[in-house]
Amino acid sequence: MQNIQNALVKAFPSTESWELLLQTGEEVNA
Repeated sequence: MQNIQNALVKAFPSTESWELLLQTGEEVNA
């Protein structure tokens, strides 16, 4: 899973957008 996350971070280097995606995922999983 970590490898997938690393690949996504490289594909989408915008840290702000990535953090928003993580927050959205956490809310959906909650």
